[in-house]
Amino acid sequence: MEVSSLQRRCTLMVTGLVALSMLAAGLAQAEWKFSGYTQTRYNFYDGALDKDDAFDVRRARIKAEGPVAEDTTMKIQFDLAKLDDKGSGSVELKDLLFTHKINDQWSATLGYTSVPFGYEVPTSSSKRLALERSQAANQLFPGERDTGLYLHYKSPRANMPDVVFGISNGMAKWYEADKSGNEDTGTQAYTARAQWNLANHSVAGISYRIADRTRKIEIG
Repeated sequence: MEVSSLQRRCTLMVTGLVALSMLAAGLAQAEWKFSGYTQTRYNFYDGALDKDDAFDVRRARIKAEGPVAEDTTMKIQFDLAKLDDKGSGSVELKDLLFTHKINDQWSATLGYTSVPFGYEVPTSSSKRLALERSQAANQLFPGERDTGLYLHYKSPRANMPDVVFGISNGMAKWYEADKSGNEDTGTQAYTARAQWNLANHSVAGISYRIADRTRKIEIG
C-alpha cells in the first residue's frame, strides 16, 4: 500500500511538472487566459455529529488556458479547497486537457477532464445554482472525471446536434484509488453524446455510455 501510494504521488508530481513546463513554454510565445472561482458554505450540526459549526471552503479553483502549438490549446485546472482541511493540505488536479482543432466543425481532445455524459456531469460547478451534484451523479460518476480521447463535432446548422464520441479509462482517477481502494485499472469506457442547443440557453440531448467496471454503490 505504501509503494502504491508513493507511485501515485510520484505520478502526480511528474504530471504537474510537465504541465507547468508546457504552461511556461506557452506563456513565452502566446497570451494565456487565467480564471478561477471560490465557493464557501457554513456547516451547522445539530449535535448528532461530533463536529464544530464553521465555514468551509467547498471549492477554490484556479485555471489556465492557452495555445501550445498551432491549432492546439491546453487547459489545466487545480482545486485548492483541501488546503484548509486538517491533516490534508492537498491540491487536487481537475483538468489537464489538450484540444486540437481539425477544422471548423471537428476537434479532438486528449487528457484528464470532466466526463462528457448527460448535462449535469460536464457542467462546471460554478454554473449551477446548487453547490452539490445530485446523488445519482455522485454515485455513478465518482470524481466526475476520466482520462480519454474524444472527438467533437459542432454542427454549422442550428437544427442539428453537436456530437461527441470517445474512449476513456472508465471514470477512474488515474492517479488515485477510490475510498474502497479500487483503482479501476484495466477498464475502458465508450461514450457517445448528441446535444441540441435551444433558446434561452437551454439544451436537449441524449447520451450513451458503456463501461466494464465493478464498484459497490451505497445510497444513504
